[in-house]
Amino acid sequence: MSSPVVPTPLRPPSPLAVGLLCLCLAGALNPGNATAETRSTDTGAGSGPGSRWQRAPLEVRRDADIPNDFLIGLEASQAIAGHFGLIETDSLIQRLDDIGYRVALNAGRPDILFTFQILDMDEPNAMALPGGWIFVTRGILNIGLTDGEMANLLGHEISHVLHRDFSRQGRLDGLLSLLQTAVVVAVAMAGNSASPAAQGPVIAQPGTWDYPQSSGEAALAGTEVFGSVFHELLLRGYSRKLEMEADEGGRRLASLAGYPHESGASLMQKLHDRIYEDREFGYWQTHPYFTDRVAAANAVLPGTDFGPSIEEVAAYRLRIQQGLASAAATFREEALADYLYELALRTGTTAGSNVAIHAKLLHFRLDRMEMRDPLLRSYGPLEQDYDELLQNACLSRVAADQIGEIQTMRDSVDAMRRSLLSAYRKALVGKGASTIVLEHYLKNFPDQIDANEIRLKLARSYRFSGRSNLAVEKLGLVLANSPEPNGRMGEDSTDVDRARVELMRALPLISDPDVGEKLYRQMEDPELLKTVSDRMIDLADTLSAMDKVGRFVQANPTSSFAQRFRQRLATLAEMEYKRGRLGEALGDQQSALTTYNRIVILAPDAPVTEEARRGITRIQALAASGSTR
Repeated sequence: MSSPVVPTPLRPPSPLAVGLLCLCLAGALNPGNATAETRSTDTGAGSGPGSRWQRAPLEVRRDADIPNDFLIGLEASQAIAGHFGLIETDSLIQRLDDIGYRVALNAGRPDILFTFQILDMDEPNAMALPGGWIFVTRGILNIGLTDGEMANLLGHEISHVLHRDFSRQGRLDGLLSLLQTAVVVAVAMAGNSASPAAQGPVIAQPGTWDYPQSSGEAALAGTEVFGSVFHELLLRGYSRKLEMEADEGGRRLASLAGYPHESGASLMQKLHDRIYEDREFGYWQTHPYFTDRVAAANAVLPGTDFGPSIEEVAAYRLRIQQGLASAAATFREEALADYLYELALRTGTTAGSNVAIHAKLLHFRLDRMEMRDPLLRSYGPLEQDYDELLQNACLSRVAADQIGEIQTMRDSVDAMRRSLLSAYRKALVGKGASTIVLEHYLKNFPDQIDANEIRLKLARSYRFSGRSNLAVEKLGLVLANSPEPNGRMGEDSTDVDRARVELMRALPLISDPDVGEKLYRQMEDPELLKTVSDRMIDLADTLSAMDKVGRFVQANPTSSFAQRFRQRLATLAEMEYKRGRLGEALGDQQSALTTYNRIVILAPDAPVTEEARRGITRIQALAASGSTR
């Protein structure tokens, strides 16, 4: 057996340049079930795709019996979510889960714990991981898919899982080995690089504390390696045969779920409109043309299924929720268990079951918290979580004894929080308290008489370490909590005066317009308002990331600076359009098409956007004609 090869970071290609609905990692990488304690590699000949996955077994209870593909998908899923970030907007998640579980119910595989998540990526795409981990991107949600089209898209990815397509795509075996190495590097190094504030020290021996070591550069290298290999896997994709099979499977599942049969064809057409199919481009020599996929979808006859009942879907989601919670309870690693509990919590639809899962999650967090140094225990936020759980339990009318248990746990957390105050007082004497301890003190005692003093210390520390956005947020709280509104002179104005001085120093350094907008709405002090306004105008004139500017405009339509940011967005869209025209002139039609679509999504009201739409039409007409110019 050869040693794993550490991959050289590759230049990530644009996912749009290689097509949509052709993502990798679907299906189980190793057949059969195995406990995490016994998962290993088959080194014999003919072991098949995925046999090189050699990640050390996850630390779980010895009696746990979890499918191997679920474990592999869980590791990769957490790594991908950490690398790209997840969208947590309730309305988007609810829609995705409502459609996804209605479709997955018809797969006939109650043993697969399907989950649905949204990656924070501009590129419109979707993907499946072994064990039923389904992702869609923010970009795919932005192209306006109907519920029926979304059902077909999710059904396509579910079909890849059901058919174990990754293990059938033998030529991807080498890339699986690279992904295995990349996940190990990204997860291990990112974990090691996390500050003790994030991970917390753990008990090494009775009476001693072990603080994880830090390595920011190693973590960055790990995530870069992971991202490169991930995008290379996008490039390889599936064969035409497997993609066409998944299209058909997705249409069948969506139809069984009760969605209109024509949604499959309209989905393919929308995706086709975003892809330039140059028949001399190597990718299209192995992947199905969207024209063929649209034609196949249009040939499907109307079905007669009306979909499952609300009760059937709810019962199915309850089974998934219980499965995820049971899996979470087997893991000793806090991050993995927390990840699974959170997914379980949003999967269920029954108020009572959600209360039970939420209680398990909070109990788990409390157990892990007690393994940390007492001064690094965040009892305050946990107490607030118990208050929320208690409120939900009362509204859900769960049994009185359950409410009593939750109340008892909440009171216990409050007592433990209060018992730490004297220890914090000793730690805060002099200048020896670390930033981590100061952060946890504020989490536990945000209303103490010296809280503003601590916020000032933190703000100064943040500014000196280049985290001006955090510094401004803390200083805004000092002013908000001052004796007089907006930092006016009061009985005790020392903290306020110092906060204003620090704020004047930090404001010119902020890079996030949302931070400036929030502060501008809080302030009435003329001098502070002028400084905030100057920085917001400077950001509006200098920000070069069209996505950041576009999101600010969409999120803050009534801002005093909205018009200035709209003007900047129009300028950036004009620059993007020129790049698209250059791509067209050089024959790089896919690059131009990607650029034009970015303009339409991020700057829909910009003057040049209509030109971008005409560019999309022009390129698609060129593709339809069969010309390569």
